[in-house]
Amino acid sequence: MLIDEELAMWPKTGKSELKTVFDAEKAKPEPSKDDGKATPMQKIKENRSKWRENQKKNLEESWGSLTMFDRQQKGRISMDLDDDSLDEYLNPSKKQIPKEAPIQEEDDDLVDSILNEVPGDEDFIIPELPYGKSLVIDIISTWGDRHYVGLTGIQLFTSTGDAVTVSKISAEPSDINILDEYNKDPRVISNVLDGVNRTRDDVHMWLAPFTEGKHNYINLTFDKPCKIALMRIWNYNKSRIHSYRGAKDVIITLDKSEIFKGEIERACGGIEGGTEAFGDTILFTTDENILESVSRNDDAYEGEMFDSDEPDDVPFERPRTADAGDENRPFTRAVGNIDGSTSPLPPRPATSMVTEGDVIVFKGKKLLLSFTATWGDMHYLGLTGVRGCG
Repeated sequence: MLIDEELAMWPKTGKSELKTVFDAEKAKPEPSKDDGKATPMQKIKENRSKWRENQKKNLEESWGSLTMFDRQQKGRISMDLDDDSLDEYLNPSKKQIPKEAPIQEEDDDLVDSILNEVPGDEDFIIPELPYGKSLVIDIISTWGDRHYVGLTGIQLFTSTGDAVTVSKISAEPSDINILDEYNKDPRVISNVLDGVNRTRDDVHMWLAPFTEGKHNYINLTFDKPCKIALMRIWNYNKSRIHSYRGAKDVIITLDKSEIFKGEIERACGGIEGGTEAFGDTILFTTDENILESVSRNDDAYEGEMFDSDEPDDVPFERPRTADAGDENRPFTRAVGNIDGSTSPLPPRPATSMVTEGDVIVFKGKKLLLSFTATWGDMHYLGLTGVRGCG
């Protein structure tokens, strides 16, 4: 009935009307009813079949009505009832799902803004065998320390495999001696060229004050211009905690041309492991012949993994790097062997040794205990008691 009412609104075109399923239903002859002869079961079956046909017909009529309504009212709905619930039903695919606002991560203080001043390091290509005489290392950030930055060593090799001879080296700021509370601290910039790199003795390292947003520069001048094949940076390695004073984001230029821009690995804080555990090795060539020549003069892989004279543990003072609200620069001092000398041990006192069965017995009247180190305290030494059995 609804379809007939809707079709009555359309003008006659003279064409024969299309047959529909409803015309077929109307054309079906109604079955003869013989109430007297039909059994109760046959009546139930007949009623069920009528009910199914009515349900099917009602569903088709509803769907046809919705389709016809959509055709006639589509323009008006799209113009007047934008984002209406019916429009959402008729066009579910066009419904725009509101996007959540992207969560903006916190800026890494001033480091990101400084790095964004130059093209990203993802697009940077390390040049092949850069040539020059003046090398500048621009340190932009540390691995977490807000007050100090330092390095352990710098190694450079030419395209012939020889070590680069540096005639002059300087730093800006030079070292921590520029601060009022320091005077003769041994951690100066010349230490990065002394050749002692696999160490935790910070008297072989360089340390300078660091301020967020400012740059620390290391300037090296070679004896003569040369092609750089390999550069190795040994990061600050006083201890596992103090390794956070090491340089992180750096830009290296040779004769004012960028040859490296990126991140230098943090040192492990120990003395064991390969060179990758102490910093980064930057290759400026992949020529196997050149790298073979470099390996002949590179002592980083020679000898034992640790020095037998290196102490098992260097006591350290934990820096106050986590005090976000404290802007005062914490005090730091070198704890290694500053003068390079070793204190001689006292001579062994004379004793008489006898053997009683399988036991060796020392006889004497005076016992001397010589203590050479503590378990970490740098100022006091103590014992609870001493007992001897004869």
